[in-house]
Amino acid sequence: MTTAAPPPIPSETLVMRVDRPGGPEAMVPAMVPLRRPGPGEVLMATRAIGVNHLDLYYRDGTLPFDAIPAPAGAPAHVPGLASVGEVLAVGAGVDRFGPGDRVAHAGPPHGAYAAHRVLPVGRLVRFPHMIPWDVGAAALLPGIAVHMMVYGLGLRLDGRTVLVRGAAGGVGLILVRWASAMGARVIAIVGTQAKAEAAREAGAEHVVIGGSAAIADAGRAVLDMTGGAGVHLVFDAIGGANFTRLPALVRPFGRIVSFGQVAGPIPPLDVGVLGPQRSLGLDRPGVFAHIDDRERLREATSALFTALVEGLLSPTVAGVLPLRRAADAHRRLEARDVIGSLVLVPDA
Repeated sequence: MTTAAPPPIPSETLVMRVDRPGGPEAMVPAMVPLRRPGPGEVLMATRAIGVNHLDLYYRDGTLPFDAIPAPAGAPAHVPGLASVGEVLAVGAGVDRFGPGDRVAHAGPPHGAYAAHRVLPVGRLVRFPHMIPWDVGAAALLPGIAVHMMVYGLGLRLDGRTVLVRGAAGGVGLILVRWASAMGARVIAIVGTQAKAEAAREAGAEHVVIGGSAAIADAGRAVLDMTGGAGVHLVFDAIGGANFTRLPALVRPFGRIVSFGQVAGPIPPLDVGVLGPQRSLGLDRPGVFAHIDDRERLREATSALFTALVEGLLSPTVAGVLPLRRAADAHRRLEARDVIGSLVLVPDA
């Protein structure tokens, strides 16, 4: 019996590179040399790439690429922080993975917008065969972010009433599903009727649609559902000037978890608004800090993959685009018309 020879390792690969910060058009396709993995490294053939709001912030210069050093020999300014694929080759000293294994990568280093990439073995985890490539890529970083907010912060959801602002995004829909499955009553704030339907399908008990008036409308729902007590938790993906109106919706000893700023930077918040009379908590967790430790990365991805396999979570894949059309994916995210997560796949 003969075994199939491993696929050849290409000498170069396609990436979407950002030479200078700017709009979606700042990403340009480029063929770059592809080196073989060195000691402690793995060469992965990418099968699917998750598109996340963090990618936009690095592309437009809101966050600096240089804050996260690229691996030796890798292009410095290639976006992307989540991808799944197959191992093509491993470097010396790597015995955890071998050619053909399915793996996932989330978090630093940058560079997921690539058809192939070399990664440190410590940044990879096994990716189950039962999960489709696009579903895994869509759920990866959002699912880890939800794990961070729930388990990393030690939050209790069973029997709690929670408000999710930005509930139809990649993180928001997973958060609504996870919280509902854990016994929480969820109030969702979304921007359109289509997003409202998605939030309800994910398990939201009450959905508020609207722009600047949405928080006021959510406040009325909070009063009705809690008898005037306020919600136990607010999860906010939107930020912007209206963030300062959220503490009024939270009951004493409740907490606000801020995990995004799609509507712009969060203005300064007077600590007196939080306490001592209200006794509120404010959290601003960072997903990179959560998975910087390999054990936390393993715990987060294990919980996520188990939830996907068992059907507890079913992330919404809003669209699958060729890697060369990464700019179109970013334009859709910036237009805020995406329900769930977008995925890129290497060009055929």
